[in-house]
Amino acid sequence: CVVDICPLGWDEAQEDINTDSGTVPSLQTRLGVISKHVYVWSPMISKCSVTCGGGVAAVQYICLAFDTKEKVPEVHCIRTSKPERRLETCNTEMCPARWSFKRDTCSVTCGTGVIRRVLYCARVNGENEEPVADEECQGLSPPEDHEPCILSPCPAR
Repeated sequence: CVVDICPLGWDEAQEDINTDSGTVPSLQTRLGVISKHVYVWSPMISKCSVTCGGGVAAVQYICLAFDTKEKVPEVHCIRTSKPERRLETCNTEMCPARWSFKRDTCSVTCGTGVIRRVLYCARVNGENEEPVADEECQGLSPPEDHEPCILSPCPAR
């Protein structure tokens, strides 16, 4: 069962059971619902927005047939109220440390120059980046400490 509260008998045997002392009717037979269809709202959870550091996953509900556990049109589940779509936190474990950088300004005001990168070791936590000791990035290759920058052409002299 994939819902918070399963319908009565969801995980029970769907057929009568034969024993030495006779036939034991299934729960559905005992309740007189063997030929009736039952439909339930079941949660479908999306992929988490991040792999670590705290993200969100959307939980929405689909209508399932009780007997086949297959998706069916929502009109079948109309008797019960459909739960609201919601967001849940996911992948809350800290991300591993990695090299990051802040860019300085370009070394020139026109033409081609170089931007210096200030490197540091950091962890991503949700939408924030938290600097950590450089030792935590030990064994990881740091990015280049500079990159080219191309600005508008310099005026002719």
